[in-house]
Amino acid sequence: MDISKMKQKLVQGPEDGSIFALIKDKIAYLVTAHGMEEAKHRLAMMNVARADRWLPSNNKAVLIPGIWEYEMVTYQETV
Repeated sequence: MDISKMKQKLVQGPEDGSIFALIKDKIAYLVTAHGMEEAKHRLAMMNVARADRWLPSNNKAVLIPGIWEYEMVTYQETV
C-alpha cells in the first residue's frame, strides 16, 4: 500500500525497535515498537483505536519503494 500521500503520524518508542505502520481511515500511524502487538497497544493507550480491531496484512506499507517499507495492519471498525 502506497502511504506516501496519506497523512502520517509518527509515534516514537524505543530506539532499538522497528517501525510498524498501522492504517486507520486515511492516516498512517508509524509506531516504533519491539513488535506489532506493542505498537497496537501503544495506540490503544493513546486512545487512537482499540488494540483488538487491527487485521494483519501480507502487504507492506510503502513510503518510498525499496527503501522505506513497513509491516502493516489495518483498522477494522467491527471484527
